[in-house]
Amino acid sequence: MRKIAQSLIAGAALSCLAFVPLTASAGQIKATVAKVQVVSSEQVIYVRFDAVPDNPAGCHDNSKRMAIPMSDLAAKMLLATALTAVSNKTVVKVFGTNTCSNGVEVIDSISVFRN
Repeated sequence: MRKIAQSLIAGAALSCLAFVPLTASAGQIKATVAKVQVVSSEQVIYVRFDAVPDNPAGCHDNSKRMAIPMSDLAAKMLLATALTAVSNKTVVKVFGTNTCSNGVEVIDSISVFRN
């Protein structure tokens, strides 16, 4: 009987966690990509927008840039998306990771919108 009660309590506690955000707030922006800059010496790609990100990470330098570290396959996909957006002058929605690379918030995801 005691194990059943413990299971019910644990289940109720876990279901409450579904309504609690598990990550800290991160920067985000919906804007046009103005420039993509690859800096091989820093192993980072900078994406500059036509506006400053909202709610940037505390380590962010308050510029119009966000960063993509050149570390894995996901970075290549983010770069391809950013290059497509800048070449087509489309609006993107970008979310950050709440961490920085060289004082600029790191990009977690990019969504491209039709004009």
